[in-house]
This record gives sequence, C-alpha cells and structure tokens, in this order.
Amino acid sequence: MKMTLLMVCLLFPLYAGAVDKYDNKFCKDPVELQKWDNMLAENPDSDIVAALHAMWIGLCVKVEAHNLTTERANKIFEDFRWGIIESIKAQKEKPEKEAT
Repeated sequence: MKMTLLMVCLLFPLYAGAVDKYDNKFCKDPVELQKWDNMLAENPDSDIVAALHAMWIGLCVKVEAHNLTTERANKIFEDFRWGIIESIKAQKEKPEKEAT
C-alpha cells in the first residue's frame, strides 16, 4: 500500500517549470513546502522520499546561487524522479516474474 502511495506521489511533478532563467519562487512556495511536509510525514522511513527531498533542496540552492538554471534543475529532478519510478516498477514486477 505504501509503495502504491509513493508511486502516486512520484507521478506528479514536484518541481514546476519557470519562465525566468534562475527562478526559485517554487522553492519557497508555501503550497509546495506543505506538499513536501505531507509526503515526509506520510513516509517517515522512506529513503526514496528523503533522497528526492534532499535533491529538491539542493537544486533549489543551486538555482538560487545561479549555478543551475531553473530549466536544467527541472530536468535533473525529473530525470532522477523518473529513474526512481522505473526502479519501483521493476521491483513490483520482479515478484510477479519469480512467481511464474
């Protein structure tokens, strides 16, 4: 059940696109911060959620420091997120394949 909830959370983009080259408003958006708080509260022992959150924070810092553009930070986050989704899918399929 928790894995399904985690998959649903991961399927929704967490880092919004921006018009400005170094726009970090999303990082300080109370709605987004609350989403992270909720996700962390619902999955306190999840290394996946902790890793995603740490990456999100780090990317926000890099955009704020103008070390990464918002577009590049979005791409890095989305690539990482989709990698996790694919990994979870593979783990879910593995027991099914072993059972046959």
